[in-house]
Amino acid sequence: MSWLWPRGVNEDASVAVRVGRLLHWSFVGLALLFATISVVAAVQRRFAEPVFYVTVILIWFGFAMLGRGLRYLLARE
Repeated sequence: MSWLWPRGVNEDASVAVRVGRLLHWSFVGLALLFATISVVAAVQRRFAEPVFYVTVILIWFGFAMLGRGLRYLLARE
């Protein structure tokens, strides 16, 4: 298993595979959206601490990786 992105696509077109892919893309999309919103809001509030931005990005990256884990479990990719 590639922990960041699947190396090969499962040729099976079952519901579990499609749900796994849907969850993966949904989690990645939501993580990007909310990370952007969080960083823009922090800039507008003038947070000067760089650790805040790193923490926000890592939290949303973890959220995206949750979607990757679900894809691994459901789609076996």
